[in-house]
This record gives sequence, C-alpha cells and structure tokens, in this order.
Amino acid sequence: MLPLVDNSTPAFAADPHGVLRRAREQSWIVDTPTGLGVLTYEGCNAVLVDPAFRPGVFELMSRATGDRRPVGAGRTLLGSEGADHQELRRVVMPWFTPRRIERLRAQTAALASSLVGRASGARSCEFMAEVARPIPPAVFCWMVGCDVERGPELAHWSAIALQAFSGDPAVMDDVTEAIRHLRRFADDLIEAKRAHPGDDITSALLAGVGEGVLTARDVRSLLTELLSASVDNTTHSMGLALWLLCRHPEQWAVLARDPGLLDGAIEECARFEPVIRHGNHVNDDTTVLLGHPVPAGTLVTVFLASAHRDPAVYDDPDRFDVTRRLPAPQLNFGIGRHYCIGAALARMEVQEVLRAVISRWTSPRLGTGVRVHTALSGVVDELPVEFGRRS
Repeated sequence: MLPLVDNSTPAFAADPHGVLRRAREQSWIVDTPTGLGVLTYEGCNAVLVDPAFRPGVFELMSRATGDRRPVGAGRTLLGSEGADHQELRRVVMPWFTPRRIERLRAQTAALASSLVGRASGARSCEFMAEVARPIPPAVFCWMVGCDVERGPELAHWSAIALQAFSGDPAVMDDVTEAIRHLRRFADDLIEAKRAHPGDDITSALLAGVGEGVLTARDVRSLLTELLSASVDNTTHSMGLALWLLCRHPEQWAVLARDPGLLDGAIEECARFEPVIRHGNHVNDDTTVLLGHPVPAGTLVTVFLASAHRDPAVYDDPDRFDVTRRLPAPQLNFGIGRHYCIGAALARMEVQEVLRAVISRWTSPRLGTGVRVHTALSGVVDELPVEFGRRS
C-alpha cells in the first residue's frame, strides 16, 4: 500500500515540506485523493517529459464541475499536443525571443525603479500592493497592445481563473465567471486590433488568422492563457523571493555585497519556495512510470515542492543559499514540450524588481501582518516590509 498525501488538509498546510519529506522517505510515489502523486525529482521529471502524460488541469476541472466544458473555446498551449501544440508555439514564440524580452526590460526596469523609489521615502511599504502587483499586468498590457489602466482588472480575473488548478468544485463557478470576463476582454481587444493593428502580440496572432494558421477562437483562448500564465505567478514569485530574503538576512547581505549573484539567487528562491507547488497530469492509455503501472485516466500529481527538496539531487536541500549552483533546474516552468514559453520573461521581471530593491534598500525585515501561503500554491497576499535606505 502506498502512503497517502492529501495537500488539502490542515496538517499539510501547517508543514507542507515536512509532510512531503516524510512521505518521500517512504516512497517516491504515493496515493492522493485524486489519483497518484510523485515526490522525487526523477519521478516528476519523468512525468513532465513522457508523452504518455498530458497536462491534466482541464481533466481536473471537468471532474470538479461534473463534466461542464467551456463553450466556444479555441486551442491553447497547455491543452494541445503534437502538431497542434507545435503550430501554436511557432506563432507565439517570436514574442518571447531574447530580443523582444530585452526591449521590455528597459520599460520594466523603469517601472520597478519608480515604484521602489516611491516606497523608499517611507522606509516601509506593503510590497505586494505597492511594487509587485502593478508590474506583471503592465508588462502584459505592453505586450498585447492594450491600455495599461486595464492591468489591475485583468490581474483580478486572472487570479480567480487560476484557482482552476486547485480542482476544488467550490470555486469552479467563480472560475467560469472569471474566464467569461477574460474572454470578453480578449474579444474587445481583437476587434480593436483588427481595426488598428500594431507592433504587439495580438496583431501578430491576428496575422496568423489571416494566414489560416489560427482561428479567432484560438486567438481569444491564447490571449486568455497568456494573461493567466504571465501575471499571477510572476507577481507571487516576486513576493516569495523578497519574503525569503527578509527571513534570511545573512543571504540578503551576501546578495547585497555581490549583486552579480542575482540571477542564481532567483533560481534558488524558486527552488526553495516555488510558486507552482504541484501540477496535474493525466494519461490516456495504461502506461508504466519508472516501473510502476499507471492505469489509463489516472490523475498524476507532480509535487514540485518535494522534487525541489530531493536530497538525491540537491545537497542539503532544506538550506536556502543564494550562492548555490543548481545541479538540476528548478521545475517551476516545466520541462520538455510544455516548457513555459514565457519563462525568460518572468525571470526578467523578477530580476528587475529585486535589482531595484537591492539598489535602494538595506536590511529589509518583515513587518506586521504578513500573509503567505505555501500549501496548494505559493501565494503572497500581503508582505509588509521595513528597511533602511541607501544613501
């Protein structure tokens, strides 16, 4: 009999890493309330790269909602496989090249510097509201060619839509409503860009419609997907990184002395406390995973937070170390054919926010009222911080 891991329990919420560590010490594979779970880096990597397993979020939503499916939905990167998936990536990928991202870096750095500078005068701030939350929605709006003023509204609906990954039937009506709002936004933007195309990803996608590569429904679904993927997770990545550095002042000091460590430090933050704690995958046919039989239609949960603390891969994995050189990449962005197309963009945004913070603040410490959750996903609701100011 396999151990059971249920990440919806109060015991798990109280000590997620402890629960996962104890289970991992018993078995690399476990039972979960929805199917099977994988706890080791090797096991999670195997699921992510095996074509027998496809992303299972839509399957999870279907089971949670009694098989209600979105009406009029087009193709998405996460929900497609094979030739469809490759075709969509070819259309979207030009907007996530290093050249495009570097063009956005200057705008992102300027916005981050302005927000951090504005907060610096008071020597304290609620980091999420004043710095982290405004930046990813603004970057998304720049990319798709819409008014930046729409950013907060879009971030709100995106956060609700992402609750679909929980598989909780209680939130699915809210998720469906949020998706309706996001599709309405996409429809309005598509109409505007048809009339006045520009140098933006929406216009590029519509060019794909004209070439017969995409449908209008594909464009709507891709815009909704790109928003959900690029805003919420990046915002919380910023919050988790600063939260960790505040809790480990000796590591902040190391990074402040040598800002050249920044890129590696961000990867260590993502390893130590990932935003995406787990992902669901499903197999259409009976298969074998590292010698374990998996019946067709099994929801397999890859516990990335456990894989990131696997001692078979990471030396002293429960130690947070900004100088660590990861022997294997953190898996927040996936791996293989579904590797996140916006990974470099998200990294750039977190880099520029932390760069602005390190250049302006000294000795940051957590204030009163911190609200951070690390059970179902890495979520930072409120992050009050106090700090000194560099002269």
